[in-house]
Amino acid sequence: MQVPPPLTAVFFDLDDTLLDTAAVERRRWTRVAALVRCAAPDVSLDELHARYRALNEGRGDVDTGAVSYDDFREARLREALRPWCPLSRRLFGAYLAVSNAIADQIQPLPGAEELLTELRCQGIATAIVTNGGADWQRRKLELTGIGALVDAVVISAEVGVAKPDPLPFQRACELLGVHPGSAMMVGDNPACDIAGAEAAGLRGSLHVGPEGSPLGDVHGLLALRATG
Repeated sequence: MQVPPPLTAVFFDLDDTLLDTAAVERRRWTRVAALVRCAAPDVSLDELHARYRALNEGRGDVDTGAVSYDDFREARLREALRPWCPLSRRLFGAYLAVSNAIADQIQPLPGAEELLTELRCQGIATAIVTNGGADWQRRKLELTGIGALVDAVVISAEVGVAKPDPLPFQRACELLGVHPGSAMMVGDNPACDIAGAEAAGLRGSLHVGPEGSPLGDVHGLLALRATG
């Protein structure tokens, strides 16, 4: 039986894998709802929220760098508000100010910093492989300090394609100088992270998050996978 190469690198998704993006989104919606209520008193917040969440058209263009995140947000909010009122410049400006201030409060998930530090101490290279706009993802890495704890960062908008395309994973392998067969992926999105890792020929992947394993269990699971 062929012995697999030793585990030499672990790749991580960023949002809702290492960073608590979901908590930011919950706080952001509370403030945005209050802003919209002032501009359109008859708005149905439940219906608006459903429309807003469903309007993901254009997100792929943000992830590949073809459209700026602010342009996407403006188009999305305008369409979400369409049944009640037009999106004024004043409302959009207030939305950006509130949204950005809350986004800047993002924090690492419990155990994220400790896990990255432990892997580094054991000589295992780490990289972040994330979908998103370059400026926003880089800002999150700087604000939280997570960027300083990994050896490489691959952002979809900077390479022009998004997960689950194999290219971001392959770029991470190139940056770290490792073979795909000696690297694993950790992420919360099976369609992007798990499927993408398989397409790129990584030795395996771990699904974390509410529907996967706790992040705190990752080191033990990696140790098991490292033996084959």
